[in-house]
Amino acid sequence: MPAGQEREALGGFAAGFGERVERGHQLQPLHGFHVSEVLLDEHSAAVGRPLGSIQWPHGHIPVSILHHRVLREADPRLTLAADDRVNLLAKRHGGGEGRGERSDAPLAADNAGSA
Repeated sequence: MPAGQEREALGGFAAGFGERVERGHQLQPLHGFHVSEVLLDEHSAAVGRPLGSIQWPHGHIPVSILHHRVLREADPRLTLAADDRVNLLAKRHGGGEGRGERSDAPLAADNAGSA
């Protein structure tokens, strides 16, 4: 699926997520996926670049960003800044399949090249 379609599909998922929270429904984890958080420090090569120009590790899709202490959707036009936290959705591999847990495994944005 091309990146634009992936983002569009995830955008629909995110909209539904907010709707379910407002109705007070119990949320279920997205089975088979996990979220990794990347913290950008002032030395990161991603700082000062638009989110859409970053090539994340294969299979990782930005879904939200804590940008200047405000949680935002992953807009490819957003210019990244030091101390931003980028949340990446990826398929889970291995033994933790299906738990929908947040990953603490480090992912360095500095290892991501330009698109």
